Amino acid sequence: MNELSNPLHWLLPLSTLVLVAAVLLAWWRDGRRLRQALRAHAEGEQRLAMVLEASNAAQWECDIPQRVFWLSDRYYRQLGYEPGAFPPRISAWRALVHPDDIDEVARRFNYALEADGQGFTAEYRMRAADGGWRWMLSQGQVLRRGPKGEPLLMLGTHSDIHEARTRAEAQRQLQERYHKIYDATPDALGIGILHVPSERYIAANPSMLRLSGYSREEFVGHTAAELGIWAEPAQRDPYVQEFLATGKVDAMDITVRRKDGRLIHGLISARALTEEGEPHMLFIFHDLTERIELQRQADAAREEVIAAAAANQAKTEFLSRMSHELRTPMNAVLGFSQLLRESALLRSEGSRREREQVDAILNAGWHLLSLIDDVLDIARIESGRVRVACGPVPLAGIVQSALDLLRTQAAAAGVQLLAEPQAHEVPEVPVMVLADEVRLRQVLVNLLSNAIKYNRPGGSVRVDGVLRQQEDGSAIYELRLADDGLGMSEQQLSHLFEAFNRLGREHDGIEGVGIGLVLSRSLLELMGATIRLESEPGRGTTVFLGLPLASDQSSQSAP
Repeated sequence: MNELSNPLHWLLPLSTLVLVAAVLLAWWRDGRRLRQALRAHAEGEQRLAMVLEASNAAQWECDIPQRVFWLSDRYYRQLGYEPGAFPPRISAWRALVHPDDIDEVARRFNYALEADGQGFTAEYRMRAADGGWRWMLSQGQVLRRGPKGEPLLMLGTHSDIHEARTRAEAQRQLQERYHKIYDATPDALGIGILHVPSERYIAANPSMLRLSGYSREEFVGHTAAELGIWAEPAQRDPYVQEFLATGKVDAMDITVRRKDGRLIHGLISARALTEEGEPHMLFIFHDLTERIELQRQADAAREEVIAAAAANQAKTEFLSRMSHELRTPMNAVLGFSQLLRESALLRSEGSRREREQVDAILNAGWHLLSLIDDVLDIARIESGRVRVACGPVPLAGIVQSALDLLRTQAAAAGVQLLAEPQAHEVPEVPVMVLADEVRLRQVLVNLLSNAIKYNRPGGSVRVDGVLRQQEDGSAIYELRLADDGLGMSEQQLSHLFEAFNRLGREHDGIEGVGIGLVLSRSLLELMGATIRLESEPGRGTTVFLGLPLASDQSSQSAP
């Protein structure tokens, strides 16, 4: 049979061709799928690269068993290094992490390795090429695990968050400082925040709550109208209008009603701010209630002082004029009484009773004249018209002359006058004090007269003194006048230098009007001297006079 006429010879090559064609077709189809897969992979990588580029993130991979990294070039450049500047090993990476952050980062990394499906996220500081620390954000996920679940490969990103973290930290510190100021303001400064559209308070510091008298729960979430804050509603409209027009209010006077109904006065200032896109008002209320009340009291006290000064001036002028008017007839009374006493009519033997009566008139007149002189001196001191001429004077001579003037009065009262010599004084070196001789004698006469009048029969008045060192180092002479008389209580001592106050002795039958001590202290102060008293009821009184020494004796030693 001819081969060409045998159909099997045709079928065999044909089937081979079909088979080859089928193989070629399958290969072409698989190649297309492969090319599509490769293209899709490339496009995916391109999209990933674009995403990473847009987010400024770098890629990293970690071969867990080998403990090595693969780091993209961007990873290095984020820290200012050239690619490959440090080996991609975990030990090298750990050396770049801030010592305060490494333990927390390692804990989070290990947790992500152990917990299946748990991602790794950590913010930490890394050492940059310039030597500074930069905040970085690292995120990763385990992509491959072994047959027993052991981690093999982790893939992640690395982002530079230094600027954002620095701004956030600055904002946090600012917020912390704000809250410290907000919560720790003085009691007189109340701060709060109001939501403008709803007019409801959304915050108040402790001072604001104390000022208003409300608790935080009662205050926050309510309006001023609900709380009745505005004591004078007419003050609200100017306040609101100014804030809406300018976004601020500066030191506006308002009156606020507390929860208990008490009114407080102060100044309110406000500023506009935006929170979560909503307009708000930050306000500060400065409570001036106490200051206003103190000012009112000060004004009232000032008016009282002015009125008292005017009344005192009027009193001084009245006493001065009255005393001058009284001296004229008193001089006439004394003059005619002296003439009458020296007349021949009263010198006769039968006129003894009449002479005693004239002597009584003279004694009363001289006493009244002395009182008039004292009143005149007080009036002159209060008006500033008294002048003293201080100079070195011998103290012993002034004391002796005062005692001589009062010996008759002391003898009549049965009181002994004792002047003890000073232990340190010798005739050649008498104590010299800086004083006005006439005024110092007047003071001593007043004080010794009181010591005699308020003594007891058989009592004594002792006069002595000593040099004394003061706290500032200067020396004074302390003259002491001590009596054995009635003494005074603490209550009486507290009113000792009140003019015309006789400390309850008005009905004892002892002459006086209660101005001797006032006058004595005033005169001593004009001379730069001091006076103080110690007394005990029933045991007498001691008066201490601190007299400045003359300049040539101020350097003497004092015990």
